Amino acid sequence: MLKRFFPGGGTAATDYFKGKTSKQLAAAFRRVVEKSMNQVGGTRQYKNLVGRYEDIPFAKGFTFDVDQ
Repeated sequence: MLKRFFPGGGTAATDYFKGKTSKQLAAAFRRVVEKSMNQVGGTRQYKNLVGRYEDIPFAKGFTFDVDQ
């Protein structure tokens, strides 16, 4: 039945909703995820690891915001 409304492959409906709702869902859950990551120490550990990596003289820089 969904094929009638979402022509395409087997993931057409999923792709449609992902494109329409991803930004809103990410914004809605961001504070909850940040709070949980801080409570378990995940953010601190990640930033510590990145700091150690950046201390390696020949390491290439990269940008990845764990909070995003």
